[in-house]
Order: sequence, then C-alpha cells, then structure tokens
Amino acid sequence: MPNYSLSKEARRDIDEILVFIAADNIDAAVQFNDSLEEFLEMLGDNPLTGRARDDVQEGLRYFPFGSYLVFYRVWAGKVTVVRVLHSAREVGEQFS
Repeated sequence: MPNYSLSKEARRDIDEILVFIAADNIDAAVQFNDSLEEFLEMLGDNPLTGRARDDVQEGLRYFPFGSYLVFYRVWAGKVTVVRVLHSAREVGEQFS
C-alpha cells in the first residue's frame, strides 16, 4: 500500500504528462510512470527530504524528479502530492 496520496490536481498533472510522453513513445510513458511511482514511495518514506516552499504556500514542499517538480505537503507524517509540474513552468501561478 502506498505511503503517499495524490490530490486530484496531481493525478491530472501526471495523466497529462503520461499522455504527452505516450504520444511519442508508449514504452517511455510506462517507464516514466514506474519511475515516478518508485520516487513517490521514496518521498513517502522520507517526507522531509524536499525543500520548503513557504514562499509559495505555507507548508508546501518540493523535490525535483527529472524535468519535473513534485510539490507536496506533509500531514501527520503522510505525504500528499499536490502538483507535479514541469520545472520550466511558473510555480507561483499554479498555486494562486
């Protein structure tokens, strides 16, 4: 059982990323998804690994994953992923 959860927005972000990758290479999309799941499990086991982004929203943390930034919160020791965004995107706009 996963030690993290995904918000509705994070699930949508991941789905959009997978569709984008799969348009060129379905195997790459499957590999990305598998790698992301392993990464999220690691993050769930080590919730304070990421850096705080209180400048964006109080309690928000992030950790890079390839070309993406995984934004999450820690509540009662459990990780909730709130967004998965490409690192080139303006972060502040996504949380306003």
